[in-house]
Amino acid sequence: MVIVYQQIYRKLEKIFGKDWYNISHVILQNQPYMKLYFEKLDHNRFALAHYFEQNGDLVADPDMEFKVYPDKKMVEALSYQDSLGYRRVYPYPGDFSRFNIREKNQLNRFLSFWLGNLITQGFQLTALKI
Repeated sequence: MVIVYQQIYRKLEKIFGKDWYNISHVILQNQPYMKLYFEKLDHNRFALAHYFEQNGDLVADPDMEFKVYPDKKMVEALSYQDSLGYRRVYPYPGDFSRFNIREKNQLNRFLSFWLGNLITQGFQLTALKI
């Protein structure tokens, strides 16, 4: 699993640059794809999302939260949300001692896959919009 965490970290570097974890908020536009929203939630938690409009409401598709360990150059997925529901690795907020191993594996693999697609599609931070 450590290898997946490191791959995710490197993919985020490719999209947002070496110091990506210091960015507070940025929106990347890469036509014809949906905008990519990146937001720092607290000192080591971030959110990454695409949104579409449905009946006047913005709907996440997907919206993922993840945690960074900059000293280890690793990132782990914490949660996933889309129009169909919400999934999280740690079922009890603030308790990182108990987790769902299946969700942990699936969400980290999906985050790595999604970031790989974003790189292939050409998403890259070229000018910072804070």
